[in-house]
Amino acid sequence: MAFFVKSNERSTNITDSNIGQLITGAALNSVASIAGVPQIAQIGASIIGSTTKFSPYFAYAVPPLASANRNGVFAAIETPDLRLRKGFGAQSITMRIDGTSAATRRSLKAGIIAGLNISTLGTYSVFNLNGAGKSGYGWGDHGNVYALRNDYTAQSHIATRWNPNLPATGPLAGTKKQGAWEKTLNPLSVITPFRGDKVSVIDFGQRTKQNIYKWRPSTVLEDTALGSLINNTQDFIKFYFTGPKLHNGIQKGDMTTEEYNLMNSDDVIVFRAIINSLSDTFTPGWSSQTMIGRADPNYHYTGFTRDMNLDFTVYATSRDELKPIYRKLNALAGYTAPEYVKNSIAMRAPWMRMTIGDLFVQQPVILTSLGYTLHDSDTTWEINFEDDPTMMQTPHKIGVSMGITPIMDYLPQKGGKFYTLAKKFDAEAIPQPGNDNWLSDFDNQATWTVQEVAAWRSKHMDKDSDIGKMGIGEDGKAKILRPSRGTLITNPK
Repeated sequence: MAFFVKSNERSTNITDSNIGQLITGAALNSVASIAGVPQIAQIGASIIGSTTKFSPYFAYAVPPLASANRNGVFAAIETPDLRLRKGFGAQSITMRIDGTSAATRRSLKAGIIAGLNISTLGTYSVFNLNGAGKSGYGWGDHGNVYALRNDYTAQSHIATRWNPNLPATGPLAGTKKQGAWEKTLNPLSVITPFRGDKVSVIDFGQRTKQNIYKWRPSTVLEDTALGSLINNTQDFIKFYFTGPKLHNGIQKGDMTTEEYNLMNSDDVIVFRAIINSLSDTFTPGWSSQTMIGRADPNYHYTGFTRDMNLDFTVYATSRDELKPIYRKLNALAGYTAPEYVKNSIAMRAPWMRMTIGDLFVQQPVILTSLGYTLHDSDTTWEINFEDDPTMMQTPHKIGVSMGITPIMDYLPQKGGKFYTLAKKFDAEAIPQPGNDNWLSDFDNQATWTVQEVAAWRSKHMDKDSDIGKMGIGEDGKAKILRPSRGTLITNPK
């Protein structure tokens, strides 16, 4: 290994003569992958390795120490990626090109990431924990050394106040009752920036799908692109609950913004949480029947049930987060109780929609149980030592345990869909097939249009066949129809 000693004094031991070896090895790997014969790469690597003293196993390329200086364009980057500052010599073969592959699959964000890496500015110069809007994750600015720390009772601009003269909003909207929350007008609060978690501080309220992660109270830029950048954030994993109206098929069409907001707003409950467990149980129902002459029973399929259990923990990292967290916990508990309708003795059953990543995207569910652990051995409390009338004595940590029965937008059946795993939906909230739908070849329960029925019958069935007219598939099983944008076919002719 002595031939590596001198090269270790430099920031890289890769030279121009080594580049050909590295490129050849990469090409052999590609050929081996395409051909499905890994031995090709192994043989090629053996031949290359036997003709040179350079071993790719010990190749290294690190940025020169001088590149750590924060000067020029790098002075404005809060979290520079020093791995990218290796220079553009032979060592540039090790340059990070993260995002390039995804960019070829039509990801605009991946293209931007690749460009940032190649330019040596780095991904984190734009996309970071506390970046603005969708470039960040609402992480907050807890460690800001210039923040006001002289008053622990300081309230930020995100605070709200109760105005008894405004028309009622929330669950009381549309009633004769008055009163609603609005932005604080306290001058000290208005000039105090919020440094906490922007997801935790998202308040309970009625909003559209586009504003689920809206963390700031309404501003004059509410319905503009700049307003969306300032007022909205995102979480690492999508995690929220909404009212029934916010389904995946909502489309603005020709509606004005006011009409769209009025018709397509519902409860929004967003938590920044640590998901401790998520389980999904499928239970088929079988009944046994004893037959004369047989010791072993026959089994008849009787039904299907599905149950989920979800446990997560919510933390308040600043005083301003406590009120919205407990308002959301209260709203979530409300989905276990009935709704009473005026002039009727019947109770209206509550149900909601749930989103967890892309596993479940706005899928209808009912809550079968809900439990809050409000205190345990490591829970701290806000004691409101100063007797602030706007602050309450509450725990900073809450454990949530939920029993859930998924209803889903799709009929449960063998060969069908049990998870969303898709990103595009039609007007009836049904996932559309494509590269962004992992379950494109599973049955969506799609209703065929007139044109689709005609095409299927011309390919598979005799035009005069009664079977084709009844909509029976080539597997001999009856097709179960679902709504779609096309004409509903219940008895195709």
